[in-house]
Amino acid sequence: KMEQQEVFVDFYAVLGVTQIATQNEINKAYKKLALKHHPDRNPDDPTAKDRFQALGVAYSALNNSVVREQFDAKVRAKQKRKERSDNISAERRKFREELHAREAHAQGAHKKARTASSHTATATTHTTPDDAVQDLDRLREETAQMKQKEAARLAKLRTMTSPAPSPQQQQQQQQPPTHTTPISTAAMYITTLEDHESLEHQTLALMARAAHSLQQFASA
Repeated sequence: KMEQQEVFVDFYAVLGVTQIATQNEINKAYKKLALKHHPDRNPDDPTAKDRFQALGVAYSALNNSVVREQFDAKVRAKQKRKERSDNISAERRKFREELHAREAHAQGAHKKARTASSHTATATTHTTPDDAVQDLDRLREETAQMKQKEAARLAKLRTMTSPAPSPQQQQQQQQPPTHTTPISTAAMYITTLEDHESLEHQTLALMARAAHSLQQFASA
């Protein structure tokens, strides 16, 4: 079980005097506050009794020289702990500030290096006439390959959607009949349409890339 933290009550603050107050000053402060917060003088104040009792506890502690000395030692120890805590907090705050400054500096340096690298890469990647010609050749070759692929898929689709052979044709061919369901035929048709759209997109992309290469060559 966790130990309960001791509640510290500053008896000097309760009586409204300083730690170096004389016994006579403590007596006068107690009498004045006791008369002010006496429950009989504050019948409508439910907290008057608690304040009056707190005044009595504080006065009893500071009116006893031995108890007061022990209390003063506790106050000094508390002040030292607070000073150490404040120093640690200041060091931690300073460390966090330095860490943030280092991170900001590192991010700035990384951004500058990345920008410089980008400029360098841009300066060293000019389009040449050979590059433009190669892009055009590659465009023609890739377009031809995609057209062949589409033609082959369309031929396969026509084969799958053709009527099933008769029993006599099956016996002559000695092959099992190939039946296609409406679902499989529709799926193949949708796939072919999707491939056709993909072909158009890829062709447009290749043409745009080749035009960009020619534009760079013309502006060089």
